[in-house]
Amino acid sequence: MKRRKKPRLFKVLLMLLMLLIVASCIIIYLIQPVKNNLTAPADGSKTIGQYFKSKAPESVRLDRENKLVSLSYSMTEIELTEILLSSLSNSEVKEVGSRFTITGMSVDVGDGVITVCAGIRIFYGISSQVILKFLPQLDDGTIVLTLLDSKLGRLPLPKDFIMNMAASSKPDKLMVSEDRKSLLLINALDRLIKIKSLSLSENTISFEGTISLEALKNPAILLDLKLINSLKELVK
Repeated sequence: MKRRKKPRLFKVLLMLLMLLIVASCIIIYLIQPVKNNLTAPADGSKTIGQYFKSKAPESVRLDRENKLVSLSYSMTEIELTEILLSSLSNSEVKEVGSRFTITGMSVDVGDGVITVCAGIRIFYGISSQVILKFLPQLDDGTIVLTLLDSKLGRLPLPKDFIMNMAASSKPDKLMVSEDRKSLLLINALDRLIKIKSLSLSENTISFEGTISLEALKNPAILLDLKLINSLKELVK
């Protein structure tokens, strides 16, 4: 008696099913989180504007010739993480419909770049991370964050997707450049302070800005920027 041969269609379907299972396993592996110990969102965190209004400058220098006061500030990775989380929680990107929810974040500063890792929950509770690398530069007082690389876990993510998401979410003080390649941090310190320099060291980002002496005649601004004690020392 001749052995019955399995239909060719069944073999093809079985092979396609196996390929689909293997491809799904690879994709799940690629989008899995790659970093541990992210900072979870918390109530009461400050946006970048609120942060600088709550912190006195680290150094103050008087430029009598140009009638300016130079102010220096710095932020650690932990402070940057909390500020970014707060900015996102005040925007529309924290939870976008049922697509994803931000569950945590970390910011790493080093080698001239800023790396942001955002933990997200997608597709019926699957955990992943969006990892973004930015090159920070200064352009006439505006901090320009050029997106160098974007990934979902280990999987490359289109940069246009990130920029479109940023444009629609409108996080605090951030705008998308016209060419959709950079994020622009507008009035990072304060609308009256023009940033003159920006530098990155291991775990820290530092700023130096100037404000006019004319603006400091307003007592409310002195209080807002925590400058009263610093200026007393300068004029002694």
